[in-house]
Amino acid sequence: MASSTPPLVHTLPDARWSCRSCGHCCRDFDLGPVEPPTFAALVAADPPSFWPPAAAQPWYELRQGPDGSSDAWLAHRQGSCIFLDDQRRCAIHAHLGPAAKPAFCREFPFHLVHQRSGYAAIVRPTCAGLHLSCQDGEPLDAQVQELPELPRAYPVARFEPDSVEILPGVGLDASGWHASEPAILRLLLAPLEDPRLTVAQLRQALARATGRALPPPDAQRYHHAVLETLQLLASALRPLATQTDSPRAALPALAVTWIERAIETPPQGLLPMGADACGYLNGILRSLVFGRLFHRQGGLPRSMGQLLVDLHMARSVALDLSPDAGPEPAALASVLAPWWGLAAHGALVQATRQAGPKLDSVFLNA
Repeated sequence: MASSTPPLVHTLPDARWSCRSCGHCCRDFDLGPVEPPTFAALVAADPPSFWPPAAAQPWYELRQGPDGSSDAWLAHRQGSCIFLDDQRRCAIHAHLGPAAKPAFCREFPFHLVHQRSGYAAIVRPTCAGLHLSCQDGEPLDAQVQELPELPRAYPVARFEPDSVEILPGVGLDASGWHASEPAILRLLLAPLEDPRLTVAQLRQALARATGRALPPPDAQRYHHAVLETLQLLASALRPLATQTDSPRAALPALAVTWIERAIETPPQGLLPMGADACGYLNGILRSLVFGRLFHRQGGLPRSMGQLLVDLHMARSVALDLSPDAGPEPAALASVLAPWWGLAAHGALVQATRQAGPKLDSVFLNA
């Protein structure tokens, strides 16, 4: 007989989150795929009978899945999920209950990964309200224990690497990574400071642990690599920004203006960040490691390099929002959350891969 005890899900110490009902997760995201049992139940419930927008246009679309079968995705209406109401609430939730929503809706903003000791869960940095939860959110541990039991269109991601790159050209096998990971996380849980300094400390610690002698960081190379990466990303975004027939074309166009602002801003022009902003950003840095999100980008160096490029952009935009004060968490989140949601687009993924050596340089010279 199967045990009713949920699988053990690990979280970062003191991790917190509470929903702010901002509705951001229902906008500017691809909404699918919907797992077949949930989709069948929604069809049977006849959404047009209780939700007028679902009668005015198709409430789902079919796309070809990785195995060649057809997957259902929820439709957009004016850039938002068709089921998002005027109060930024979910019509499926209101009329059919929370269990009727697709698993990707029920799981967001949590990211779950299966690894050697069970599961690890973090709050996705694409959550627009994450910055508000750092101090007053509910403990994360109690909110994620049932996540492995959700029905899914695809299995939970597994972290089973043959090698983990921790410095450019330097990798650890799976056993070496698992042995080193606790010390890396302890370093990242140290007192809060500018994330660029946190990355520099991480780089130095990894160099010592592996006996590598790295050249001293070079501020000019750092800035040059940041600018080259931003230029690559802007080139990838401009064609998307001109697709006026897309209901979500506004975000790529806005992101291009953010990047152009960042290219114009020298690092010395950025104002220092306060403790709240550093806490928010360092929390994201820790989550990239604990949630193994860095592995998708080719290892720690490129993931940390991309994070610093993104932070340069966000801090540059924040200068316009509050020119006489350091960036506030809300200003940073207003750029970073939608930007990271957009970053999964294929064109940006390809541009990020092309920028790999430049991201290594950002990491090495932070």
